[in-house]
Amino acid sequence: MPGIPKSHGCRSCKARKIKCDQKWPVCSHCKRRDIKCSGPTSLVKFVHGGSRADHRGSEPEPLWQHHQPSSSPEAAPTASAAPTNHRFIITDGTRPVLSEDHAYYSAIGVIETTPPYARGGGRPTTMGDRTASRLLNLVQHDEDLDSIFNMKYLKFLPQRIPNSGCLRDAASLFCSTLTDYRRKVSPSDSQTMDKYGKALRSLRRALRGDQAGTIETLASITLVNRAEGYILGDWPWKPFNHVHAEAVLCLSHQLGPPRPGDELYAGLLFENFRNLGVHFMKKGTVNFFGEGAWGQALSETALSHLPMRIRPHAGPILSLTTQHYTNVPTVLARLRSIYSSPHSGTSRSTALKLMDQLSGEEAQLHDEWTALAQRACEADELVEVADAYSFVQSSYRFHPGFLGEFLLMSLSARVVVARMQYDLSVLYDDPEDVEFLWDQYRKICILTWKFVPAMLDMEALVSFKSMMPLAVSFEGATRWSRSGCWTWCSATRRCGAAVGRRAGRSGGRCCISRARC
Repeated sequence: MPGIPKSHGCRSCKARKIKCDQKWPVCSHCKRRDIKCSGPTSLVKFVHGGSRADHRGSEPEPLWQHHQPSSSPEAAPTASAAPTNHRFIITDGTRPVLSEDHAYYSAIGVIETTPPYARGGGRPTTMGDRTASRLLNLVQHDEDLDSIFNMKYLKFLPQRIPNSGCLRDAASLFCSTLTDYRRKVSPSDSQTMDKYGKALRSLRRALRGDQAGTIETLASITLVNRAEGYILGDWPWKPFNHVHAEAVLCLSHQLGPPRPGDELYAGLLFENFRNLGVHFMKKGTVNFFGEGAWGQALSETALSHLPMRIRPHAGPILSLTTQHYTNVPTVLARLRSIYSSPHSGTSRSTALKLMDQLSGEEAQLHDEWTALAQRACEADELVEVADAYSFVQSSYRFHPGFLGEFLLMSLSARVVVARMQYDLSVLYDDPEDVEFLWDQYRKICILTWKFVPAMLDMEALVSFKSMMPLAVSFEGATRWSRSGCWTWCSATRRCGAAVGRRAGRSGGRCCISRARC
């Protein structure tokens, strides 16, 4: 149609009637002439009054305006010289359009909307701006990032992306990975693998350069690690996680503990805490993240993901669980010393002291876990329902998703303690204790397995992370139940599949108070 602009070229190139290469923020023509580049022009203009010649040579009328919705041609807006953080959608009379204030406009008019990346005016032109816009759009419209993935720290990243190429590539990888996952597209069938390689190269350059000890680099490692859960489809304890844990540990030493109110840094450490716990256990070193300012920041972040009504009851079990994982490397070292020469006098006395310590720890964990579960049931956040498809005949339903992860992680600490008690009793051949401790260990394992169906109903990427606490209960399964556990665990490897979705689980009553395990 005559008079309709066909290009987003800058105003200077259009005035000279030459092709603009659109290399924003400054095109090559304006750069050579050392003049100010107007940037990309809009394909749609609002022209008010006078002939078109009156506007020739002036600045293009911006598309972003501040105007109330109108439903008639007489109320058409005038062009404003000052851009604002708003944009318009032109509608016609062919179909009604619902605006943001829930009013329908069926005649020709203008409907105001707000661009997702409008933070300081203008539109994104650089790769960093576009990536920040895409991530911000995900944060604003994907509620699962907070309620399921527990990634509250994402809202602090868009403003940092333009200043860090490493974070830009990692965020681009994360956005593409999440989009492919939602669409059930294999990474090999898209450009995600190319972005994965680019993110790794950018991360390598950042670690070798002057950005190695920055919060942006730590955020890049965290996003790449999260994306690998979908790209590689592997288990949480595979080598790549330990490589990332080494990097996070090194960066954390350089940055120091989080300051009060630093939600970004605390959120990143909380995201990596699980991998760091496995890393400390493998290395046999003390997990300092559960102590001092580190532990306080992580505890506050963990509690912020839980419902307000149960937060006061979650503090004690969180403290005990954190203390358990902090002391696990030391306890494992004592167990290795006992097993090396079990019948010496020193080893026997050490074993008796350790069994008393483990017995007291299990009693505390049991009391606090039961109190939290009962409170969650009273608040209708946790429900136990009959489940004919489960070999344990019942399963837990919970909301939000982090509540199930939290309870499952606390149960895994109880499983580890109960297993240590049982192994020590077998080592010193105490028949009464062996039978009692095995029954106690089995009951805790059964409680753990009741969380699996709900975990499989959640995002597969979340199920990956939840399988690690379940692994410690695998030895407590009989031949029949072990087959069921393995089927559940194998199901989480099929990302994007509708796993374990069954009807009839929306109601039920709490049975926690009847279980003494």
